[in-house]
Parts: sequence; C-alpha cells; structure tokens
Amino acid sequence: MWTITLNADAVPPMLINTAIAVAQSGKTIFLEAGTFIEHVVVPKSLTIDGASMATSILDGTTAGTGSGISIDNGINQCID
Repeated sequence: MWTITLNADAVPPMLINTAIAVAQSGKTIFLEAGTFIEHVVVPKSLTIDGASMATSILDGTTAGTGSGISIDNGINQCID
C-alpha cells in the first residue's frame, strides 16, 4: 500500500493539497492526530484517512472563506 502520512505539528507542515497533488489516483493520504487548517480540493479518487474522527481534524473554516473541502464531480463516495 502506498501512503503519504501527514503530521500537523511538522515544521513546516506538509499541506494536504500538496499530498493530493503528488498522489496517484487510488492511493491513501493518512492524517496523523492534529488539526489541519487549509482548504482542500480533491480532484481525483483518493482515500484520506486519519487516526480517528476525534483526533484528525480538517478545519477549512478558519483558512478564509469557503467550507474547507471540495470534491470534484464524478467522485461520489465519502465514508465517515
């Protein structure tokens, strides 16, 4: 399995959008525990997984305007 693991406390932190850009379709991006503050655009089929729903937090609301996550048309499966 090919996975990019991101740590929100890394200095500088790797952005989720950067991981999405380098990941091939079908790959996994794993978010370690922490809060990731950025707007995320998912233009291809990927799995974004995390340590848990309570500890891996994607907060796009404090990164400016918008809801935080944009999933392109044609990608229709999101699992909690």
